Amino acid sequence: MYGSACTTTIFTFKSEMSTSYDKVIANAVSNKYNAATGEVMRLMLQADHAGLARCEKDERSRPISLTTLSHRIPPGTKIQRGLDRRSVVGDESRSPTSVELLAEYVAILSRHDNISSSVHNFRFLAPFGSATMVSAGGSARVATSFTIEYVNILKQLQLQMVRNMVVDRFGAIAGRIFSILVEKGKLEEKHISKMGLISMGETRDVCSRLFASSILSLQEVPKGSERNPQRTFFLWFVDLNKCKAWLLDHLYKTLGQLSRRRLYEQARKSSLLRKAERTDVREASEALLTDWERNELASFQSLLEAITVAEARALREVFILQHFST
Repeated sequence: MYGSACTTTIFTFKSEMSTSYDKVIANAVSNKYNAATGEVMRLMLQADHAGLARCEKDERSRPISLTTLSHRIPPGTKIQRGLDRRSVVGDESRSPTSVELLAEYVAILSRHDNISSSVHNFRFLAPFGSATMVSAGGSARVATSFTIEYVNILKQLQLQMVRNMVVDRFGAIAGRIFSILVEKGKLEEKHISKMGLISMGETRDVCSRLFASSILSLQEVPKGSERNPQRTFFLWFVDLNKCKAWLLDHLYKTLGQLSRRRLYEQARKSSLLRKAERTDVREASEALLTDWERNELASFQSLLEAITVAEARALREVFILQHFST
């Protein structure tokens, strides 16, 4: 009996984590593209979770068929709203089918038009099998089955979280430099300045501040064995593992501050809380509590709710950075 209950609890926990994780992915896709694309991504994730909840260590989903996915579209859902009307072509006698529309979304999320070798590290979907079909756009032949690349999605989520924190703490120019180094790798200051359209002085200042915060790293490449600084290349680059550790440290500090704030507010209102928790006050709060006390309790409850929401957001980011670390 206890074994069955334990199995049910574990399944429920994994299901809840999968649902929460699916929402994070769907919201990320919606922010990057549009709401319709995020909804299609949510349907894809649900198709992968059709059986038991997936293990978080899996790098990609099981193969998903476009035909099977088309049957999961709720009645009345117009998935074509997420596509540019000019890019969707069809015969004069008919409109594109739902399978052809889904194939167009697969072409977008798999970056079908990108032929570079680095696309394998950034695409959200990957083709599976040799069977293909023409998408609603008419110019791309897309695989009829695909897999969801969970590792790539996680990396993009984690990268965006770090970049958002960089922009919040150091400004938009710092975020631009961070994105350039993530995309291009190791660069000198003059190259960062040219690519980011930033002055050399500001580039040097921002890179120095990011380096002091352990967000950027510096590699020295001497031209000769004498290691003369004047004959040395100084290359800035982003160590993502160090950046994630930096962000985790700030998130844990935030959680600690929120916990201390909760305890501080509870200590301030301790006498009022003890009175409100009495049995007689609970049964007749209108008669035994003054208007000021009721207002203070309502204000205290609103403050606790705000702290709880902030904790939930911080815990979600810790969950993505640590629990699903790649």
